[in-house]
Amino acid sequence: MTMRIGGCVNSARAGRCVLLLALLLAAAGCGDDAATGGGADRPDRARPLVMVTSWPLFDVARLVAGDAADVVCVVPADQDARNWRPDRAALEALAGADLVLLNGAGLEGWRGRANLPRARVVDASAGFADRFIERESEVTHSHGNGEQHSHVGSDPHVWLDPELLALQVRAVTEGLRRTVDETQRAGIDERAGVVLDRVAALGRRLAGLRATGDQRVFVATHPTWAYLARRLDLRLVEVDVTREPSAEAIAAAIGAAAGDGELAAVFWERQPPASLVERLRSELGVPQLVVEPDVVRGEGGASLPPLSVVESAVGAVESVVGR
Repeated sequence: MTMRIGGCVNSARAGRCVLLLALLLAAAGCGDDAATGGGADRPDRARPLVMVTSWPLFDVARLVAGDAADVVCVVPADQDARNWRPDRAALEALAGADLVLLNGAGLEGWRGRANLPRARVVDASAGFADRFIERESEVTHSHGNGEQHSHVGSDPHVWLDPELLALQVRAVTEGLRRTVDETQRAGIDERAGVVLDRVAALGRRLAGLRATGDQRVFVATHPTWAYLARRLDLRLVEVDVTREPSAEAIAAAIGAAAGDGELAAVFWERQPPASLVERLRSELGVPQLVVEPDVVRGEGGASLPPLSVVESAVGAVESVVGR
């Protein structure tokens, strides 16, 4: 059987894009005074404008900010933040924001070309650069849409480790406290505490799963899960199933990935064809879990997808490890 974890919400995308474009243009109109200092005092905005360059951090920021700031993700809803490159309008919008929140850890490959005001930029991963997972060899594949991209250098999916996510929450909180009016800071702290409590609870669950003492292998079809695997002390093998997409080749690659260990589960990036699921079930007999860690945005602002994705992923691992 397959289990879906996370998921891409496509409905109402057009409406979100229109709203995003309007906010970008409004922010870009403030670009001329981008060098004049903090934006919380600007008379042309009722609330500070916070622009974020990744969907996981967007959800953290909007929950911590509450109604103290307007939080916008500058990356279009149908694009992967790692492949997205800001055009001129987006760069002007970022320069005109009161606060810019970067995921860091190599996610924003365009950062060196952008002239952003340092005083209003927060790299949420800067405080733990010594804990980045580095990919020394280049991994190139596609997401099924024909667009090839590579994974090399620092792995940016740090939010899948709750301990690192907590450090990002604190960095976001500090940036927001500096940006909002002083009367809003108590609310910022209170909301941040709620988010951090949830992260801490997830960390406790992970501690109970760590070091399972066996050689079971988890196969991932997308190079994303290294931080979670490291936290859980799991043996993770990444397989690119886009190079030889036939059912026979995929089954052979996944079967060979386990090597001398017991294959415990397969993490798919997105739902595979039913025929392939059935073939792998009959040939390999292992759980197949659909996990979409890069698609971490919610519909209508009602959830915290980074935590929801990690919680669901941990639940999936629990269901396998606990067998």
